[in-house]
Amino acid sequence: MLQLPKSQIANFQKLSDIYDLFDPAMDAVIRDHLRTSPVHSRRTWEFAIIFLALHQAGHLHPQARGLAMGAGTERLIYAIAPLVDKAVITDLYGMFGGWKGLDTPDPQKLIMAKAPWPVAEEKLQALPMDMRDLKFPDESFDFCWSTGAFEHIGADEDFVRHLNEVYRVLKPGGTYVFTTACVMGDQTARIPHNYYFNPTHLMDLAHESRLQANPVFDCLLRDHTLNQARLERPETYGFLGANNGVAPLVALRRGLLIIGNSVVLTKSSARKVRPVVKGFARTRAMAERSARSLMGKMWKDWMGLALTLQEDALRSEPQWFGAGPVEAQVLGGYSEVRVFSRGLVTPEQTLVTTSRKGPIRFEARDDLLYTFRVSKANPDAVVLRARHARV
Repeated sequence: MLQLPKSQIANFQKLSDIYDLFDPAMDAVIRDHLRTSPVHSRRTWEFAIIFLALHQAGHLHPQARGLAMGAGTERLIYAIAPLVDKAVITDLYGMFGGWKGLDTPDPQKLIMAKAPWPVAEEKLQALPMDMRDLKFPDESFDFCWSTGAFEHIGADEDFVRHLNEVYRVLKPGGTYVFTTACVMGDQTARIPHNYYFNPTHLMDLAHESRLQANPVFDCLLRDHTLNQARLERPETYGFLGANNGVAPLVALRRGLLIIGNSVVLTKSSARKVRPVVKGFARTRAMAERSARSLMGKMWKDWMGLALTLQEDALRSEPQWFGAGPVEAQVLGGYSEVRVFSRGLVTPEQTLVTTSRKGPIRFEARDDLLYTFRVSKANPDAVVLRARHARV
């Protein structure tokens, strides 16, 4: 029987918190089963919280059968498989194309080739499959899991359809643990195939399904410097490799504050209870304060923006400046600069077009992103920089 230190985490349905990585049980899972270091990383947290929740539910034993969905070749596969009778791994292997690393006619060969340590092949079975349409008989599995795939499968009706499919293939008393991303805002960011969920909306989806969520969704983050907002993609500013693949727990991306989370669902015959969201307002206020501080420091003086060649021009990634006057400069030879504005899910609109040299000024809005396009420029001889304008 799997033995772990006693966990100090009271509820595994929660937002990711840096203090979780100090938990003795999580530390043991990361070091001994995931065979990596307990670094400040959202994905490491996701793997470990799923493992711990399944362990606490009593599913990681030699007679259990588990189902992973949208799992690709993730490290968690190889941590769970040796502990159970069999782990069935599903993803869009070779189904639609365009999924990096998954366009293969032989998913079984792929997952065995990607194993970070030896795992008996009879412990694993890989199949191409859509999470919304599980090709298994009823009550086939003791547990299911999914890491960072839920938000990509469609819209509300797709999420509920998926959850009900999981209900169908789970045995009575079975557990489904999945991770996704919450946004610190009033509404879910409905970016096509990449939702960031308002916590109440996420719990509403769980409640609409046949599965039962844990009664409380713990959204309270404790005060710690590593629970403050940090840039998710430093490469946007030319710092290639600056994060070494380590995603911050509280990420600021294109004006959104995003925090990883876990959801714990069971197949139960008991009367359903709507889950309660706790601590969200306090965590949101703390995250917004740290984001404002970060943006104020970041754009206080000139900040370089990385440019990439797209067709016949250089383009920046969409930037969020908050609200107020912005000043930008392009240093080097070019024929024209355009500044585009856009919402998260609305198309670009031209805001500024200029061929003259000198500063480019515009009034930024808090709900918009801004992209720069530099025409007829030498990629090696052009620098783009921006700052909050001094008034």
